[in-house]
Amino acid sequence: LGVDPAEEAPKLALSDETRPIAEKYVCIAVQASTQCKYWNNPTGWMEIVAYLKKQGYRVICIDQKSVHGTAIVWNHISYRIINWYTCNFCWNDERERFDHHDFLWCPRHANTPHQFECTRLITSQQVIAKISAVIKGNAHSEIPYAEKILSQNLLIL
Repeated sequence: LGVDPAEEAPKLALSDETRPIAEKYVCIAVQASTQCKYWNNPTGWMEIVAYLKKQGYRVICIDQKSVHGTAIVWNHISYRIINWYTCNFCWNDERERFDHHDFLWCPRHANTPHQFECTRLITSQQVIAKISAVIKGNAHSEIPYAEKILSQNLLIL
């Protein structure tokens, strides 16, 4: 396509580069376009937010919508994490054809007790362990890969 493959930093001209919030804070973005992308642990986000507040952080959710869902499933605040000990990676499996029109898309376990186990079985303790390592500056500490946070949904400032 004639596009230079070299990385180039974006050129941004911000009118105000001062810190928008004086105290320590964490930004989270938890909503997703379909249920398979959510952290389906029913108390996970509440426990993470409580933990972060206890650590002295103000928690700011930067999602466009405060709730999102369809029919009987409405999500209030989900996190991109992988648990290698459950069903996982249908989203990245080229054999699975994602159905954009099915909010409850779960190709391997739809309508079974295993639906969304890939995220439902990730505990808040696993996430807190990783967050603690990030706060302490040990983002690559001895935390098993199964508990690794894909940091696109958490920003500690």
